Amino acid sequence: DGVARTHAVFPADSLVINPDSLGDLDAATLACAGLTAWNALFRDRELKSSDLVLVQGTGGVAIAALQWAKAAGARVAVTSSSDAKLARAKALGADLQINYRTHPDWPAQLRAINGGKGADVIVENVGQSGMAMAASGMAMTLAMAAFSLARSSASSLRTPAPTPRPRIAGSSATAPFRSQQAIPTSE
Repeated sequence: DGVARTHAVFPADSLVINPDSLGDLDAATLACAGLTAWNALFRDRELKSSDLVLVQGTGGVAIAALQWAKAAGARVAVTSSSDAKLARAKALGADLQINYRTHPDWPAQLRAINGGKGADVIVENVGQSGMAMAASGMAMTLAMAAFSLARSSASSLRTPAPTPRPRIAGSSATAPFRSQQAIPTSE
């Protein structure tokens, strides 16, 4: 039922032509990482230029989210354990960069370099850490990117007062986003 086959028939309006600047691998992963990031940022809320978006790491979904958020005018904070990858993220437009090895309590570091405020949106692509931060009041919206969260689980998330309950957007598609601007996974 998938598309890993030599021949297939599809409705013409469900296909796109790859631009000459993208190879097959680039085009294939754009639909995964790029659309995953898009859904995380825009599906359930309007991203505002006043928002600070936190992306965790420098993988495909994170870099795609960084680029989408900057295109929408938002500010972006990036975490990584690599200063070289943080420098590359800065070159791609990241406003704030935090090395989580240098700053193990990186949520506190984010607040310290962001005027005492946390992120408005967390693109969660590393697991439960974003849910814990959202529950502690770091983010107003937790955008699930790299794993599926059942709506029943999301509806049982409780936050301490007076923190507003985060709205959670879910998507389960992930893949490396390899383009001219992606950060390599090895140095």
